[in-house]
Amino acid sequence: MGNLTLDKSRYQAYSGGKPLNLEPREFDILWLLAEKPERIYKENELYSELKKAHPQLEKSPFRKYIHQLRYKLNRKFIQIIDENRYRMAY
Repeated sequence: MGNLTLDKSRYQAYSGGKPLNLEPREFDILWLLAEKPERIYKENELYSELKKAHPQLEKSPFRKYIHQLRYKLNRKFIQIIDENRYRMAY
């Protein structure tokens, strides 16, 4: 997928061969999006999926993880469709 590499066994993501140092929740968001890159996810759908792996996750910090993730990716790879829908961009 472009110059993005994901290693689920190590919870590592690389862009251009350089580690991105993602938090586990950030990695999980990226992994979910990358599994079905053509799918557009509503924020609630991503949140519900992520909550399965992280039951303690609350809604307001979830948005923070998406914004932090996009920042770490230099706004590449995750496309915001509108205020609350996302998909992989490649």
